[in-house]
Amino acid sequence: MVALAAESDVFSVIASGSVPNAGRLCASALDSGDVFELDCHGFSLDEPLRFRPEEGGGLPSPLVAGTTYYALPVDEARFSVSATAGGSAIPLTSDGSLVVVLRDRPVAWAIAMASDYVSPALRGNVEPASLLEVPHQVRSLVALYAARILRVWSQREHADLAPLIIDAEKRLDKWMRGVPTGGADATGPANLAVSRSGTRAAGGLTYTRGSEPLP
Repeated sequence: MVALAAESDVFSVIASGSVPNAGRLCASALDSGDVFELDCHGFSLDEPLRFRPEEGGGLPSPLVAGTTYYALPVDEARFSVSATAGGSAIPLTSDGSLVVVLRDRPVAWAIAMASDYVSPALRGNVEPASLLEVPHQVRSLVALYAARILRVWSQREHADLAPLIIDAEKRLDKWMRGVPTGGADATGPANLAVSRSGTRAAGGLTYTRGSEPLP
């Protein structure tokens, strides 16, 4: 399935800085074994990671701050890193101190989750072959859902997005029923592959074709 929004759509809704990428301080970074110690690190194989030193600390050689590396979990408390996905562990030639490891913000994952949530409402319509074919009403709602997911991920308050999401859901509901949504967003029934009636249910959007539920 095509992603129904782009990263730029998400960060047009919220500022990038409002989704902080908080790092975690490693217990140690040792050249002996070429491993970092961090209890319950939770990293998956080849997950992108970056490092920075706390003030007064230093990264183990040859790692460079801000460079993307890829996780090689050893166990739940230890991991190594490679220079490329699927690569071998980088040999560390010195110990590090006060080493902070950071994961990239999971923007693509948030968009995928939001797309999966919204896509059932598009049944009966032609599935978009590319992002350029995704209607504005759909794209904006997916971006808002993804932004909310990211705000939760970063443990930031996300209630500020609630009014925007409610408004976007109403716009999508109108569009799916063939009601023009006004201005540049206006879309008439002729643009729909299937004309359908819609109802908004708790926890998301559900639609019916006439009086019968969609399959």
